[in-house]
Amino acid sequence: MSRRLDPFLYHLDDIEQQARREHGSSTAAYLDFIVREFLKYWRLLQSDKPAELEGQAWVRLCLLFELKLREIAYARFDLEWLIFEYDGEPLYNDNCPRPPPRKIHRRH
Repeated sequence: MSRRLDPFLYHLDDIEQQARREHGSSTAAYLDFIVREFLKYWRLLQSDKPAELEGQAWVRLCLLFELKLREIAYARFDLEWLIFEYDGEPLYNDNCPRPPPRKIHRRH
């Protein structure tokens, strides 16, 4: 991707860090904050019309916004994390045994 988009992406990291500080213990609040702030930032960029975002740069920036949102959601929508967040207990307990370890298939 073009380095000229980097300055517009740094703010996404700032939003994620703020969400972690303010809502880190609640996946629902954390994701709600991130989505709302990402969208506000997108509209702000559209209204400011930076010269660096002319033409196809908008399309690339949209793709990068989506990738960042998916990366954040993927990291938080993990059952082991969510159940620990819910009740502070591990995913598996005495009533629900752990699955067997996965076999790793290696290609020769």
